[in-house]
Amino acid sequence: MLFRSATSDTQIADTNSVVVELVASEVKIDQAVIDAGKELNDAAAAATEMLADEAAKVKVVPATARNSARVTASQRMRVARRQREYGRKLLERTTPGVSSVNRSVRLNNQTVRMMFERTWPYIDSCAYLLMRHGGFAVGDREATALLTALQTKVTAFRDEQEKNLQAVRAVGEAAADKEDSYAVEFTQALDIKVQVRSPIANLALEGFLKGDGVLTELETLMWNGERKLSDVEMETTQIRNQVRELGVFVVRTLNNLNSRYRARAEI
Repeated sequence: MLFRSATSDTQIADTNSVVVELVASEVKIDQAVIDAGKELNDAAAAATEMLADEAAKVKVVPATARNSARVTASQRMRVARRQREYGRKLLERTTPGVSSVNRSVRLNNQTVRMMFERTWPYIDSCAYLLMRHGGFAVGDREATALLTALQTKVTAFRDEQEKNLQAVRAVGEAAADKEDSYAVEFTQALDIKVQVRSPIANLALEGFLKGDGVLTELETLMWNGERKLSDVEMETTQIRNQVRELGVFVVRTLNNLNSRYRARAEI
């Protein structure tokens, strides 16, 4: 669950080329910073569209999304599909020469899978760019403050999912002892490996994995008569709202970094 503005692909490409030229003209900036500028431009543009799409769904229309909010349901579906496809490409991306960990990711729940594909790549970009190049864009003090704020939000998301997972697992273990309990299977589960480039992105990944675990347990309990479908839907909505709130912060941070980065590159 996240976001891209009405900016066309041609406009994005033009913007990217301008930024690369501006950055490359500063001889003191190394290739890593140039590459960061490219990623920041792409992430900010794509994430802004996702913010506009989410705003349209909940009828909250920030200035950047005012025009994009007036879209039909079918248009939103096309936008969401394109975002997931782009998100999957980002998930397959690897950044050479940086410290990272490779994580195996399996998500059973389709809603969590879509939120992960549309959101986590931007959390990863935001945390990585802030940690590695935030000082160049906004100064060390502000970069540290933004990183702290991002970590606080991500940790709250992870901790909430951990608490809920422990609670629902306790019920699930008791239900599993029944002789007539069903073992539920999930089709089209996401099963990939991703490069995680920062501890904050790793925390966010844990949040998605635990959120998926919560809904997996609830679905199993529903099939065994221990929970109702409304319980699953309520928890799904709560996770979606948490991810949306986190996503809005990430989008705004990426846009702030992008504008400040461009201004800094012109000096």
